[in-house]
Amino acid sequence: MEHRYAVVVAGGAGTRLWPLSRQSLPKQMQALMSDKTLIRETVDRIRGVVPMSHVYISTTTNYCDPIHALLPDVPPENVICEPTPRGTAAAFALFASVIRDKDPEAVIFSLASDHAITEVEKFHLAMRHSFEFVESHPRHVAMVGVRPSRPDTGLGYIRARHALQRDPLVLRAEKFVEKPTRDVALKYVESGEHFWNAAYYCFRAEVLLEAYDDADPALVDAARNFAKSGDPADYERAPGKTHEIEIIDSTTYPLALVPADFTWSDIGNWPALYRLKRQLAG
Repeated sequence: MEHRYAVVVAGGAGTRLWPLSRQSLPKQMQALMSDKTLIRETVDRIRGVVPMSHVYISTTTNYCDPIHALLPDVPPENVICEPTPRGTAAAFALFASVIRDKDPEAVIFSLASDHAITEVEKFHLAMRHSFEFVESHPRHVAMVGVRPSRPDTGLGYIRARHALQRDPLVLRAEKFVEKPTRDVALKYVESGEHFWNAAYYCFRAEVLLEAYDDADPALVDAARNFAKSGDPADYERAPGKTHEIEIIDSTTYPLALVPADFTWSDIGNWPALYRLKRQLAG
């Protein structure tokens, strides 16, 4: 585990769950599933796969102090705070720059701070398979794809049909589709070729920065300059890219999908929260 890192992405406000989740108290800082906050559950879920000294939090300045208070076991220097939101790609460029500067061989697994997972052992297996694949295929960017259990129109999907590796199975990620219609989502479930995009990614920090530099050098320059200077003006020069993976040229940096079948919810809206509560209630 010497070069394995986990980054919990915790900058969002969860506005689709308004007014429960709001700017001043986003859902990741609330206890929706148990007596623990979602971000606490997320950090606890990582234990045993990477050491706590290699757990980082990516957030924005307004959430830094609350996160320090909620996660006293995460080293304070491991909480990386954007001075202003510039999109997820800029956030990824920033934490990849910080970690790569400390460890040029770093392999990062990034995950959201506000999801619910009930089968932790299966999640650990997906994390380990992702790390192992990227360590043996360093130019690839891997992502976890959750096998869909229903046609959900509120989630993103990834099409993956062809095996890159058989044991454990890893597929070539071909296409992202955001929030399809119900008829299309039903076809996706029936096809067995589409997976929910959980937004859990694994990559070498150096490779992600190379891929971003190829896509838009201003993105990496802004992140690197801010990481060194701490001047918010440097970070504000980052172009506002909203998707952290779609900007990558997959012909140069191939995208891989690690299939997983753990029970998962992004708790992205009120129907999702209601469905999850019913499941937990039996």
